Order: sequence, then C-alpha cells, then structure tokens
Amino acid sequence: MAEYAHILLAHGSRDPRWRASFEQLASALQARDPARRVWLAYLELASPSLLDCVIQAHSAGFHEIRVSPIFLAVGAHLARDIPARLAEVAEAFPDLVIHQDPALGELAAVQAAMLESLGS
Repeated sequence: MAEYAHILLAHGSRDPRWRASFEQLASALQARDPARRVWLAYLELASPSLLDCVIQAHSAGFHEIRVSPIFLAVGAHLARDIPARLAEVAEAFPDLVIHQDPALGELAAVQAAMLESLGS
C-alpha cells in the first residue's frame, strides 16, 4: 500500500461536463501509479466531499493524506475555506497527518505547460 492517500480537491459543479475533466485526471493519476490510492473530492456543489474521501481513506487504513487543490490560484477558497475544512478533518481524525499542496496553477511546471499551450 502507498504511504499516503492522495485526495485531489476540485471546486465542484452540478454540471457533469465540468466534472469530467477532473475525473479523467484522477483516473490518469491512479493509472500512472497503481500503488497510490487516489480520491477526487469536491469543495462544493458535487460529491464526494473532502470529508467523505477522508473517511474512505481512513477506513482503508491510511493515516496520512495529501490534499492537492486543483485550483489555478489562491483565492477565498484556498485562503479560507480549504484550511477550515482541513482543520475540521484534523479535529475529527487526530491520528491523521495532513499535507496540503499549493494551488496547481501556481506550480512552475503547470504555468510552463499553460504558456506552451497558449503559444501554439
């Protein structure tokens, strides 16, 4: 088993077309590394929620999670809402170690890929 559960966290939408690209990303990440357990959670407007995925991961025996926000930049959700949700998770699961990645869009490799795509 992988050392940690990896939860990709997207904003969420009621529109299944919007969710499809995130579901594809989670599936591709899981396929790339079958030993890693990947969950896709939504902050709002869709399920499963972050808490739902944490419960599943904890039930599967994970005591460490990595949360990767699939957001382009820091805004209210990353500055306020996600830390508040993670604090709730930490309180509910005191034996759980939580790591939060930066917004995906702030990573240099992602910005370089966007520039490359936009320059084509």
